[in-house]
Amino acid sequence: MAVVDELDKGATADLDALHTALESQRVLISKAGKNAMLPAKTALLAAGNPTGGHIDPSTEIADQVDLQSPLLSRFDLMFVVRERTEEAFVESLAEMMVTSRTAAGKQARGEALPDAQRHTIESDLSDRTIVAYIAAAKEYQPVIRDPAVTQLVTTWFTNLKTDLPNRYRPDQYDAAGMTDELPALPVTARKIGAMMRLMEASARLRHSEEIEEVDFRTAKPLISRSLGDIGIMPSDNAAFGSVDADVRPGEVGL
Repeated sequence: MAVVDELDKGATADLDALHTALESQRVLISKAGKNAMLPAKTALLAAGNPTGGHIDPSTEIADQVDLQSPLLSRFDLMFVVRERTEEAFVESLAEMMVTSRTAAGKQARGEALPDAQRHTIESDLSDRTIVAYIAAAKEYQPVIRDPAVTQLVTTWFTNLKTDLPNRYRPDQYDAAGMTDELPALPVTARKIGAMMRLMEASARLRHSEEIEEVDFRTAKPLISRSLGDIGIMPSDNAAFGSVDADVRPGEVGL
């Protein structure tokens, strides 16, 4: 996995180079008069800041992202980290940070840790077990065999695309006489690719060679949550479905 921080501060040339890498999993290298296309098949986790340095709840997310739409649409999932000020949440967060730092310090000194502290810095599974599980999962190349699953994906995307609010639909946008640039957070056909990759990942986690309905049901809430979090909600919520009824946009955050 490649991790990129401060994506919003990237040079234009570097951000442009990400387009091909994310779309085709290849990178064009030009050095000393030589051109080469190198494989770059890896996951990308990127983080960036909104234009004002923090999320303004009174402004559309699309208006606070200073990145081009073609680049944003290449990310399978996008989430917004908002500041939360509820007393119970803030208290819990502070307690967790203090407890985990204290536990790490004790562990470094070789002191025995109570279970409550140990669980803040240690997983119930060993690193070796996790690595072995992921390595085994990567050996699977799951595909869809059931036409019903294909239909689920087709219907889901059709509902998603046709139920978008007018501000994200060029046909309605033009018909309304709007002249401003379309918002920078669209839903494109790349969301089908995102759905496929998430379903494949779900099937791999099950160590299965077949993508089944359960994988669609696992992937769909992730995309729904992502779209809801950045403020893109289908007008009648048809693509979200009852499985996401308890998910509210913007609920994610620290």
